[in-house]
Amino acid sequence: MAVYNVEGIVQDKWKFVNNFENISSLRGSVIIPLEILVKSDKSFLCGLENVGVKLNVDSEPEELVEYINLLEIICIYFPIFKDGRGFSLARILRDKYSFKGDIRAIGDVLLDQASFLFRVGFSTINFPQNPSPQDFEDSIKRYHAVYQKTNDAHKTIQNLRLRDSRR
Repeated sequence: MAVYNVEGIVQDKWKFVNNFENISSLRGSVIIPLEILVKSDKSFLCGLENVGVKLNVDSEPEELVEYINLLEIICIYFPIFKDGRGFSLARILRDKYSFKGDIRAIGDVLLDQASFLFRVGFSTINFPQNPSPQDFEDSIKRYHAVYQKTNDAHKTIQNLRLRDSRR
């Protein structure tokens, strides 16, 4: 599966590990489930080059507080594309916990959701359907006007109307 950021396809250096037994033998950049991270001794993290964590959309971000500065990437798993909790989770990680690393959307993520994912704080997306670079670019450029304010540079429709009314 291809990994995309706002500019297009990027190289993926991360390996997913789903059980604790496999972690001790790994080196490099590893993504582990939140359950393993919180139940283990932090010392095992020392042997890894980079550490990331996989969250489910129903995960509590408070569980990451003591680890947040150790993480390079947080992957948020969408079990179904209609589940919007992952959007909120990304926004909380950026705004409340000031996470500066990569936040990646994984699972059942649709191409049509790309621009919205980037707006709330995701920095990379792992699409299960491997869209073409042109389809991806078209998708993120589809919406020029937005209603809700986020931390991105988009001006809201209300701001644009106010600006235009002052001319």
